[in-house]
Amino acid sequence: MIRGVLVAALFVWSTTLLAFYTAEGKNEVDGYAVPGHDAVLLAAPQHKVTGGARARLPHGIYASTTVAWLGERWGYAGDGAGNSVLEKFDSLTLVNAQLGWRDPVSKLDVSLGVFNLFDAPYSYIQPYDGEHSPMPAEPREIAARVSMGF
Repeated sequence: MIRGVLVAALFVWSTTLLAFYTAEGKNEVDGYAVPGHDAVLLAAPQHKVTGGARARLPHGIYASTTVAWLGERWGYAGDGAGNSVLEKFDSLTLVNAQLGWRDPVSKLDVSLGVFNLFDAPYSYIQPYDGEHSPMPAEPREIAARVSMGF
């Protein structure tokens, strides 16, 4: 059974990637099972599609983006009374973007990136019944980077 696909297109001016993965039929540990949903693993999306592209523009400028779509996920959350309750978490899309400049002579590279561009409500779900709720992930993050090659 095919579990995933990766397609890559490489051009002189850009790179494009697209990947697809599914966890269907992969569970071999009862503790990771979602009751009533045999094709799903706790905390993992049943389907995930990712893609990315990078373009080299004139004068050393480059731009890149990545997109990850995560299907619905299942996990346990606390109910406030010390009990664990199985919950379904909605699908979401994570988008990252970067814009940069690289000088080919000095090899100086300066870039600005935004992670979780649209501030999607992502959380870290435990892949077992650990009697605690998922932990929230980082919100939108802006990062600057300066590097120099030798």
